[in-house]
Parts: sequence; C-alpha cells; structure tokens
Amino acid sequence: MNHKQLRLFIFVGLLVLGCFSCTNLLTTNQPSLLSVLSLITNEVTVNIYEKVMIVAETNQQNSDLSYQYELIEKPQNSGIDLYPKNAVATVLRPNLAGNYLIKCTVSDGSVEIWSTLDIKVVSGNADVGATEDLLVFKKLVGIEAEMDPAIVALVLQKPAGEKYFVDADDDGYVDTIYFVDNDARHGDSKQPLVVKIVDEDGDMYLSNAGDQDSDLYIADWYGDGTIDRIIDYLDLDGDNDVDEQYLYFFKKYGVWGPVSRPWVAWVKDYGDDNKVWYDVNYEYNQLQTQWLSDFNGDEMFAYAFVYDQAADTLIPHFEIAFGFYDQDQDGYAEEVVRFSGDENNVQQIRYSLDIDNDNASSLPYHHDYDFSLSCIGDLTLIAQDTKSVNIRGYLTQPIVDWERMRAVAKAATWDKIHLTWDENDNNIDPRFGQQSYERWEGVINLENKFMPQITPVR
Repeated sequence: MNHKQLRLFIFVGLLVLGCFSCTNLLTTNQPSLLSVLSLITNEVTVNIYEKVMIVAETNQQNSDLSYQYELIEKPQNSGIDLYPKNAVATVLRPNLAGNYLIKCTVSDGSVEIWSTLDIKVVSGNADVGATEDLLVFKKLVGIEAEMDPAIVALVLQKPAGEKYFVDADDDGYVDTIYFVDNDARHGDSKQPLVVKIVDEDGDMYLSNAGDQDSDLYIADWYGDGTIDRIIDYLDLDGDNDVDEQYLYFFKKYGVWGPVSRPWVAWVKDYGDDNKVWYDVNYEYNQLQTQWLSDFNGDEMFAYAFVYDQAADTLIPHFEIAFGFYDQDQDGYAEEVVRFSGDENNVQQIRYSLDIDNDNASSLPYHHDYDFSLSCIGDLTLIAQDTKSVNIRGYLTQPIVDWERMRAVAKAATWDKIHLTWDENDNNIDPRFGQQSYERWEGVINLENKFMPQITPVR
C-alpha cells in the first residue's frame, strides 16, 4: 500500500437533528440520532444547539502499522477535541466556528497526512432535549432559570469577565448580572462559560456582584444557549450568610436506567460556620472540589433528590442523608453517618468516629476518623425520624432528620455489620492526586467475602 496516497477522513457525529449541510459528503443520508457522517477535508455547518464530536481515520489502513491522530490547531476555547472512533458517548457542543487542523502520523515514519475541517456555526432552534431541560429547570427554580438570548449574544461579544448589568424589575437598582466567567478555577473545558446571577435578597446594587447568601447562579456551558447547571444559595436566618445550598443538574443514574433526569443536591450548614460546597464550572466534582468543600462541623447533605416529573416531586436517591457532628464545637467533626438507599428505604449505613479526638487544624483538611461500622440491611424510615426539605417551594419526599441519624443507625437491626479500624492513619482515597488526605467520608471498609464495600463513589 502506498501510504502517500492515504486520505484522512474526518467524522463529525451529530446527536441531535437541526440545520446541517456539508460539502463532498461520502454519504448523503439524512442525519439521524447517533449517526456518523463522513467528509473529506472540507466544511460542515451545524446548528449552534447541536452536539458535535470529531473523529479521524484514514480511508486505508495497514493492520501492521499504527496511526496516531492529533488535533494540531483549533479556535481558542472551542470546547471541541478529537476522539477515538468508538467514543460515541463523548460529545461537546461547538461554541466557536473556525478551522481545525488534524495530523495523522504512520508508525513507520513514512508519511504524515494533514487535513483541515472548517466548522461553521449558525443560529437555529434549540434541540428538543435542551428545551425540555429548560422547562424542567424553570419549573423547579422559576422563570429566573431562563437566560435572555439577546443579552447572552451581547455578553459573548464582550471580553471575558466583563459584566452586563440588568434592572429586571425597573426599580432603579441592579438585580441581575450576565458575564462570561473565565475564573481560573473553572479551566477551559466549558468555555465560554456564560453565567447569569439573580439577586434574591435585594443587595446586589451595593457591590455590583453576586454573593452566597441568597443569590441564584445559572450556568450555560459553551455559550450555546443550553442551561447546564444551577446553584442556589439561601440565607434562612437573615444574618447575611449562607445556610443552605442547592445544586441542580441532569445526569443518568440508578433505577431509572439510561434516561437523563433532573437532580438536586441539598447542602445544609447546621453549625452556621457559613461554609458549603465548592464548585468548578458550577457543579460539585469530587476529584476537583472535595477538599475545598465543607465536610466538617455540624453539617448535612443529601446527594441527591431526583425529580419525578410524573408525580411532580423530589425523591431522595443514593446518599439520602450524610451527616457530620462536631461534639466539642471545635469546628471539626468527630462523627459522620452516611445513609444510602431510595426514598424512605435504607439499604446501607456507615457510622464513623474519631475516637481519640485528634482531628485538628494541624491536619490537612482536618479529618482523622479511627473506625467505622458498615451495615447492610433493609430499614424503612418512620415519620418521627424524618423531615421534608423545602427547596424553592418544592417539599421533598422525607429523609432522615440530621438530629435523628445517629439514634436511628444505632437502634436499627442490620443483616450484617462490619467493623473497620484505621490503625495507621492511612484512610485515604487511592486515586491519583487524592492520597495525601484522610477521608472526610469516614473509614471505608475493604470489600471481602463477608461484606461488600459501602462505596464512597459518586
């Protein structure tokens, strides 16, 4: 085979239907869900709401050789990358049009093949999934969840970080801010990251900025018109600091199968230390944010409530209650209890304690639990041990009350109980970059013939 005669194919996979045209197509079939259309070194035009991935391969390949593909050039912050051909589940939305230069290198060094793709992005209607997501967000959060597309268009033309101020109620005071958030904490993977901040306690005009007592943050990844994440901060006692935090997102998980569902994570600061979860790209990402989030003092969270659209209610699922207890009020938790299950049914708990109370400020991130009881069984919560959470007017299905968690765990009859001691202060997350700190979740048992691991993974 003459390697110099190889031609580089560029595959563009579209996951939603919309405005699509391209030149020199090898196939002219109408695009359909998860279809992959191939083209050679020319251009493709996509609706701004379409999800796109780029895959490259040559039209002839020698099985004795390997072929390495690289995306050499692309528009700055395009949010698009090059993926293996089998990566059909990995997609990104195009947010900047421009030229993409792909290089193919053959392992025997005989040839390098260069190919260019010109992606043009045009305006169009949002895809059905994005529209439905927005409708759900508006139902759970309110009309504030929607962004003004005309303002977003103006913000995208401004330098990143420059704010656009809005007086939505015409009272003469700023109450809404739009901007592209280019803070270094977020990185480049979701840029341009368009954010709308809604002032819900009437103090935005004092600083021309959002705060974390009673403001709402709506995030649009890639500036493509789709609302991707929402974080809400609430001040319950009027002391101008945060008491509860709600994080809204869509994901596929659990008993509902592969359907993407709206979720809400609920975080409660019982100890009033004014600390909640840290976010990157307006979401909690364990590897990136866990050590900057507050899992100390008197705290609780539920990860998470799933929105049941048919019943119009929020149902607890997975980590239905995770409570932290600071017995000596030194700011550091000595006990942590995790309940896992669905609705009012608990299948697992883990109860960890810092027996020698050496959890102190001198320790990295201040966690040093000594042992845990991991339990599996079938526990149905009763009304006197539970409470419902009011999340922006939605009263959730009940979860175990923070004040009752320890008593409920101790009183229950479990099928199996596993005692785990951490004798050498090595209760760590083994994943790369996480090994330096004692776990905040408690002492994790090792899976064995008697007991499965009470998993910490989310």
